[in-house]
Amino acid sequence: TAEKEFRLLQMTHAMGLHTPKPFHLDQTGQIFPAPYLVIELIEGEMTFTPADMENHMRQLAAQLVQIHRIDSVNNDLSFLPESAFPCGETQRRRPAPIDLSLGEERIETLLASHRLTPQNTPALLHGDFWPGNTLWQDDQLAAVIDWEDAERGDPLIDLGKSRSEIVWIFGIDAMNSFTSTYQSAMQLDYTNLAYWDLCAALRFIRLANGNLAALAAYFEPYGRSDITEQTIRTNVRHFITQALAKLT
Repeated sequence: TAEKEFRLLQMTHAMGLHTPKPFHLDQTGQIFPAPYLVIELIEGEMTFTPADMENHMRQLAAQLVQIHRIDSVNNDLSFLPESAFPCGETQRRRPAPIDLSLGEERIETLLASHRLTPQNTPALLHGDFWPGNTLWQDDQLAAVIDWEDAERGDPLIDLGKSRSEIVWIFGIDAMNSFTSTYQSAMQLDYTNLAYWDLCAALRFIRLANGNLAALAAYFEPYGRSDITEQTIRTNVRHFITQALAKLT
């Protein structure tokens, strides 16, 4: 809701995160029928061709660390919904047809049968922390946007989602660099990371809905004609394989 996002942006901006400053929340319905908020305009744009990939990944990871340091022990996050635990993707109706090429059915079965116990203190989760929800200016992170899916839960849920996106947009080395920076700064129990990787992979498969070519086409105007249906499939398969190896 607009009220939830307004309150969240107040919190994150006050804590020094790269988020827009919220100025006004209107729930009266006098101007627009639906509640709305007025936020700061931040100069910047999405960047899918960073000049320095290592630095780009460091900044992304450092920002996710800052987000996850807003935990439920020291901050009131009760206004946010609780993230699904275990993986919410296993509770959703399976779309048809099943994507056998990426092992959708095997992933779903494994997630459903795996016994998961909470390991980390619930924290603020962005809910969709991928490169397309960040704005950059002069190779510096300017803002993290689109907080509609924010929740509270295990930070590994967010980390898995980020890894599952970075791997097919920027490649395996970039994903590993991002993860290494995050893990060196964030003292967590990473036992369940492979589980949340698979949960994120299942989410990706279902959002893609078998149309990887359309995903690849989205990046052409951003100078990334190197992203193809085949590169996406190869990198996502690698991501899934490494998670399966750790979980089985």
